Amino acid sequence: MRRYRVFRPVDDPNYVEIDLEFDSSSEAEAFRASLRDLWGSGRAAPALVGSPQARIVEEVQSEEY
Repeated sequence: MRRYRVFRPVDDPNYVEIDLEFDSSSEAEAFRASLRDLWGSGRAAPALVGSPQARIVEEVQSEEY
């Protein structure tokens, strides 16, 4: 992993979104597979509530001002 950012809505301290940056999509896929294994094992409980989701996306545009 190259970089991470954690986001949380200002009105819901129990929800988080984590943005992870990898060098390649294959590294991201491997990490997502390990997350699914962890989530399915019960070792993450009781921290997980609901159905966690992991998506692999690519940046299509970025600007800084």
